[in-house]
Amino acid sequence: MRNKQRVQILCGLLLIGLSAVSSVKAENLLQNGSFEDGQPNAPENWVHSTWSGSAEFRTVRNGYTGHVCAEIRQRDGADTAWSQTVLISKDGRYRLSGWVKTKDAAVQNGRGVLLNIHGMDGAWTQALTGTQEWTRLECEFDVRGQDRLQVNCLFGGWGTASGTAWFDDIRLEPIETKQPESKTVTAAIRIDPTQTAEPISKYIYGQFIEHLGRCIYGGIWAEMLEDRKFYYDVPARGEIRRITSEQARVLADSPWKVIGPKGTVSMTTREPLSGKHCPQITLSGRPAGIFQEELALVKNKDYTGRAVLRGDGSAGPVEVRLVWADGSSGRD
Repeated sequence: MRNKQRVQILCGLLLIGLSAVSSVKAENLLQNGSFEDGQPNAPENWVHSTWSGSAEFRTVRNGYTGHVCAEIRQRDGADTAWSQTVLISKDGRYRLSGWVKTKDAAVQNGRGVLLNIHGMDGAWTQALTGTQEWTRLECEFDVRGQDRLQVNCLFGGWGTASGTAWFDDIRLEPIETKQPESKTVTAAIRIDPTQTAEPISKYIYGQFIEHLGRCIYGGIWAEMLEDRKFYYDVPARGEIRRITSEQARVLADSPWKVIGPKGTVSMTTREPLSGKHCPQITLSGRPAGIFQEELALVKNKDYTGRAVLRGDGSAGPVEVRLVWADGSSGRD
């Protein structure tokens, strides 16, 4: 009987050892998820992220649990977040959750108040708008080949919103994890010193090309328009985008601008030609549209271009123009 029990125990251990996926006890990978640690208005491990507009960030009392919670107040509309970056070592499925409260959260061209993983499609929770008491938001998502995640307590969301939002007890938990797959590659080099060739000329040298001015875009890269598939949302008329040094890169925001009254252009997710959204232009009796400026052209050189459009039949004629000066003679 003892031998039989021992065999059963050993078999059970063997089966566990062969399993590549393991259930994980829920642990919060976020530091200071309840915003309790740190100085007033500066909770440890959290930073401000601002993609457009401006907002007030602070910690206030009367959180969902504990003493304090994080607050974002946006008067004129913005797209901002309390953010924290977490290092992870395993692929698998994760859960993001937290408690959120809102007051007069009004959507302009964003989604509202939510939690999300920065830059990961589908890794976002339900969005709250209006005035809501403490509500638990949650989403699950899969991680493949990433070593860090940026968690956002987001107010705006791919657009702008206004009002006040509070966040508390934010959690990032592994549900099931597994070690990333590894492959062993055998490499070999064979050298034959008897094989010779012409010496390399001293006049041949390498060069590093940087994104200086129009060296790449508008230069070596033939496409003249930036963000031609509208990866970034077109900002509302009169909206000023502020880019922090951490976000600065070759193209950090939409280069397109709006022609026409405020509210003419918005982003829609309804059947975009490519990507997740595209600009939608609503006419109200006045010319309206989008434009991109500061294009560098070469005199006497031919250019080709195209625009893909769709309408409901009520719009007037659509024009695409190159404009280089004021007056009718300065455009084509």
